[in-house]
Amino acid sequence: MPQVQWHPGKLLEISGVYWQTCTLHAAVKLKVFSAIGPDRIDAAEAARRIQADADATARLLNALTAMGLTTRPATVTPTPRRPAGF
Repeated sequence: MPQVQWHPGKLLEISGVYWQTCTLHAAVKLKVFSAIGPDRIDAAEAARRIQADADATARLLNALTAMGLTTRPATVTPTPRRPAGF
């Protein structure tokens, strides 16, 4: 197994994968994608549908949008972007 060359960029890459994993896990656990469905809704409506805090839901939707999984206002992206290298 080759030895990993650690540098700030590699550490940021790993931490980025971590927050994306946590974001996706939270969205699935809260059933965000099912709540949004085919509708175009704002964060307040998404929060109402999943019975969650509006500010926290807005932050979660912003992270999902950064990942390419939702758009603004909240809609589920039909075909999620595949990470580079896949």
